[in-house]
Amino acid sequence: KIGKFKSELRQISCGVPQGSVLGPLLFILYINDLHKACSLGNTRIFADDTNIFFKCKNTDEITSKGNEIMLHLNKWFIANKLTLNSEKSNFVIFRSNRKGITNLPEEIKFENSTIKRAKSVKYLGVILDEHLNWNEHIS
Repeated sequence: KIGKFKSELRQISCGVPQGSVLGPLLFILYINDLHKACSLGNTRIFADDTNIFFKCKNTDEITSKGNEIMLHLNKWFIANKLTLNSEKSNFVIFRSNRKGITNLPEEIKFENSTIKRAKSVKYLGVILDEHLNWNEHIS
């Protein structure tokens, strides 16, 4: 009950109860093996924010490796009865500003949706852009 609003009791069959005192700790324990599902990349998890870093030699490898990583993650999500919100997910291709790289992929497939490429991402409060400069922090 919150104020004048009261919800019905429901049985939880899987997952972690939101809003509970133990919820954050239980969630971390619940996703503790996520990094094992993605051996192709370097996985970093902070609270409910997950980042996967991987290196590629060319643009074709970005797409194929990205799609392969997403296939492995999808199996893990299904096994753990979780879903990925593709609207809140993105990827950044970090690269040199000097090289004239073309044909960069704009999306990576995930199940029936796509994950869009972003020019920058906020990582632990720091904005990292695709050329690893500090323009967004300075302006």
